[in-house]
Amino acid sequence: MENFFAFYDLPFSLHVDQGHLRKKFYEFSRKYHPDFHTQASGDVQAEILHKSSLNNKAFETLADQNKRIKYILEYKNLLVEGKNAIPQDFLMEMMDFNETLMELEMDFDLEAKSLLHQNLTKLSEELFQSIRELDEPNIILDDASLEKLKDYYLKNQYLKNLFGKLEELS
Repeated sequence: MENFFAFYDLPFSLHVDQGHLRKKFYEFSRKYHPDFHTQASGDVQAEILHKSSLNNKAFETLADQNKRIKYILEYKNLLVEGKNAIPQDFLMEMMDFNETLMELEMDFDLEAKSLLHQNLTKLSEELFQSIRELDEPNIILDDASLEKLKDYYLKNQYLKNLFGKLEELS
């Protein structure tokens, strides 16, 4: 897996200087644009195409906090498909939300939907507070921080799924 942080000369951190990221993205967009290398050899053109693609993917990933978190966890081999367990205490806490969602599916009520949305939003904001201190400059992601980030990510994905199901209701 390519190291997007090293590609942009950024510290491997949850916090990303967005100004530096954009500056490097535009610099590399010009430097690695395939149209500027049409006369180069096939090997050079292939390398330029790879760098151009890497530039786009790295920027898309690092510019978005949720994608950045997922990337960090995957890079550190902490997100493994089918082996990620959401903490049981969180799942127990989600039972009421799921029951309310099921009731809305059977008997839609706009006011109840709005209230559920408000409660999920509040929970989502509280969840983000649990990692806020990790999104500061110069914070090193040690093992404990990475576990905290993984816990946040899995819970946040669960909440996103609930939001998605809620939005499908009308």
